[in-house]
Amino acid sequence: MTLASRPEWAEFVRLPTAPSIRRLFAEDATRAERFSHWVGDLFVDLSKHRWDDDTRRALVAVAEAVGVRSSRDRLFAGERLNASEDRAVGHLALRTPPGEPA
Repeated sequence: MTLASRPEWAEFVRLPTAPSIRRLFAEDATRAERFSHWVGDLFVDLSKHRWDDDTRRALVAVAEAVGVRSSRDRLFAGERLNASEDRAVGHLALRTPPGEPA
């Protein structure tokens, strides 16, 4: 099944375009807090993008439908995901700090 034929994708593309960022912040006093996260030492601020809770829910539904979580788990487990070269993905090991398991 292609992404374009999935009902989750159809729901996502039916969403209206989000209003301006200025309006999103004006209508939601907690926007910066809700759409910003620390991931380890990295601060990720998604509040300044034109999306809202409906968009986030729809994108998560698409990701779940296409198996992003299981693919991520297989990637971390070192499974052979690189179909063109028939080998495990190596970039995780390249980014792992010295002395820590990949």
